[in-house]
This record gives sequence, C-alpha cells and structure tokens, in this order.
Amino acid sequence: MKFVMVPGGWHGGWVFDSVAVELDRASHQVEAVTLAGLEPDGPPDADRPPNLDTHIDQVAEVIDRCDGTPLALCGHSYGGMVIAGVADRLGPRLGPFVWIRLGSRALVPHLAALSSINNAPRCLNPPPCDARHQAPLPDPA
Repeated sequence: MKFVMVPGGWHGGWVFDSVAVELDRASHQVEAVTLAGLEPDGPPDADRPPNLDTHIDQVAEVIDRCDGTPLALCGHSYGGMVIAGVADRLGPRLGPFVWIRLGSRALVPHLAALSSINNAPRCLNPPPCDARHQAPLPDPA
C-alpha cells in the first residue's frame, strides 16, 4: 500500500520522515507532500498561490500519478481539510483515510460527510508528544 501523507500548516513533507522509515520497513510506499507555499527552498509559484484549492489540486495530482496503486490518504491538522477536499473530488478511487490530530474531533463527521466513500475514516488524536515520547498508534482492527 502507498501512504500519501499531507502535513498541517507550517510543516512540510519532512515532518513524516520517521513515519516513512517505519512504513518502508513494513514494505509500504510513502509520498509525503510539501504543500505549495511551504517549500523550504524558495517562494511559492506565482501562478499557483497557496490556498486550500491549490493544495487539493496538488494532492489530487499526486494520486493521479499512483497508477491504481492501493493507497491510504493521511492528513495532519490542516492537511485533514485537504484530504477531505481530495476525497470529495476523487471519491471511489481512494482507499482508507486517516485524520491525525485534527484539532477538533467534532470536525470528523463533517469531513467524512463530504465524501461518498464507504471507507470509514480514522481519527488519531494521540496525546501531545515530543522527541522523548512517541505515542503508539491504535491498532486499526
């Protein structure tokens, strides 16, 4: 399975580096997206201003390049809004969704309702952690 990881605001795909290593060890593929406007090496493309629509387009383009590979779409914080928009656009082509630390559990039913997908979304809200503490993810079963 391929995991498309979408970070929250003020982060880039690099925030998922340690997760990508673990998923790779489990024989999965990972594409961690750095959303337009958050690139560390330059200003955003003037023809593609960073906003929610641009970010949805960007992640949809990543999925279009997957060539039918089974995938899970994961969004952290603001990235949850992005993956909800992608779900609304690409619906049946997508696999499971994971919303990570969305900020408010109350948003999950509203985000899930944007999509006609029958896959139940997952919402992971682990306790705050730092470099000394990694909260384990719940068993998906």
